[in-house]
Amino acid sequence: MSSKLPKTGLAKQMRAWMRNRKRSFRMADLCQDLGIPEGEKRFTIYRALQDFERRGEVIRLQRNLRQNLFRYNHVWKSAPKGKHTPRILKAMRVVSFKEPFATSDIERLTKAGKNHIGKLTHRLHRAFLKGMKKQRFFNYF
Repeated sequence: MSSKLPKTGLAKQMRAWMRNRKRSFRMADLCQDLGIPEGEKRFTIYRALQDFERRGEVIRLQRNLRQNLFRYNHVWKSAPKGKHTPRILKAMRVVSFKEPFATSDIERLTKAGKNHIGKLTHRLHRAFLKGMKKQRFFNYF
């Protein structure tokens, strides 16, 4: 989902309902118990269930054109966020003392993904440039 859309708390309600339910369910059961009328809202529920399935939070038991059967995965845990970041920053610090480095060097040292390293270096570069602008501004006075 896009971060620009306002959050309605629907996913939180769905998770709570699915956690409390010990057996499999259909989308119609979920919508009926949450009091969601037919129409656009039900399409939102369907999209959310697809998203839950993609992440492994919900398991689809039966694929049917009209009624899909789902089950909540009670042992599911969300992925840890940014566990490689301290290791990447340390590698950048150590390598930068000797010579300029490439992101592939950091990738080999930390075994982190190329995209994660690229995003982190981009953020650091932007922060550095903002700091330089402030420094130049204050040097004039």
